[in-house]
Amino acid sequence: MDWISDKDATEPNLPGQIPDPGDPEMKILIIDDHALFREGLVLLLEALGQPVQTLQAENSEAAMRQIAGHPQLDLVLLDLVMPGPGGIELLPEIKRLVPAAPVVILSADESHRTITGAIERGASGYIPKTSTAEIMRGALRLVLGGGIYVPPIVLRDETRPAAPQVPQKPAANPADLGITPRQVEVLDFLLAGMPTKVIASRLGVSDSTVKAHTMAIFRTLKVRNRTEAVLEASRRGFQMGLPWRRRLD
Repeated sequence: MDWISDKDATEPNLPGQIPDPGDPEMKILIIDDHALFREGLVLLLEALGQPVQTLQAENSEAAMRQIAGHPQLDLVLLDLVMPGPGGIELLPEIKRLVPAAPVVILSADESHRTITGAIERGASGYIPKTSTAEIMRGALRLVLGGGIYVPPIVLRDETRPAAPQVPQKPAANPADLGITPRQVEVLDFLLAGMPTKVIASRLGVSDSTVKAHTMAIFRTLKVRNRTEAVLEASRRGFQMGLPWRRRLD
């Protein structure tokens, strides 16, 4: 995988604009207890190349109110440290209420354990708050395009340089792995953070069938669990199919 330095960073090489699922205006929820940071994100989101309606919440209670009033979210940006329940505690509930919306963590915590813990709980991306605006914008476009973003520090050997970077290779197609179309669907749901029972319900199959597909996917990717699968998908630049996202709500 090729990486570029923060100084020369450009947005990920995605095919055209962010896919429009039918609603000309994206709806994005920002959950962070710092008003100044939220307002900065609003300005950054306006540069994504598509009309955006931003919703804001300063804590978990406000977030639940926003989700109740706006169930058709396209993206959730979630801080980890807030008064009351933090982002890690809130993440599974957000995934339950709006499973179609990818959740991206924005945090000053860059520890490997915290990042992989967020991915394990269903996050579709993790962006350190130390990232430049260009890196953050590129990462959000990647996630909105069906990809996964995690800091390169999680993906590379710890002996390599630690500058924040974004991938530059064209997105890969999971079908090129040689897995079946059904396994591609299961992988899509896994990367979205959905548990086995939910995947089985969505696909109209048994839990055991989903588990069998999951194990086959893990063998193909040479990983042991969902978190490793997400990291491997990020390494390979996978872009997952978006049409199902709206249909889930």
